[in-house]
Amino acid sequence: MKYFILLVSALSLSACVCTDSRDAPEIIAKASPIDCDHTQSIPTLAVKEQIKGWVLLAYSLDKEGFPVNMEVIDSNPQGYFEEAALSTYSSCQFVKTGHIEANERLMMNLNFDYATLRPYASIYP
Repeated sequence: MKYFILLVSALSLSACVCTDSRDAPEIIAKASPIDCDHTQSIPTLAVKEQIKGWVLLAYSLDKEGFPVNMEVIDSNPQGYFEEAALSTYSSCQFVKTGHIEANERLMMNLNFDYATLRPYASIYP
C-alpha cells in the first residue's frame, strides 16, 4: 500500500512540473529578420507530444544587421525549442524597426505552436 501511495505522489508531482504554462513576456521588437533561411521549425518531438511553447532570445546587431552574441534568455517549456530558435535566427539578417543604440541588447520572442506549424515549416511568419 505504501508503494502505491508513493507512486501516486510521484505521478502527481511530475504532472505539476509538466503543466507549467507561463505566458511569453511582451516584447517590443526593434528589429525583424529579413534575410533568413526558415528551414528549421518546431521540433518533431513537440509535434508528436502536442507541445506549444515560446523562446525569448537576446542579441545585438552588427553594422550589417546580423545578430551578435544571440542567446536564449527564457523559454517555456524548457528543453524543446531553444535549439531550433538559435539555429534558425543566429545567421539571419535583421532590419531595424525602431531606434537602436550602439551595442544595445535586443529581444525577440518566438512562439512555437504544433497546431499551426508542421515540422520543417517556418517558425516566423
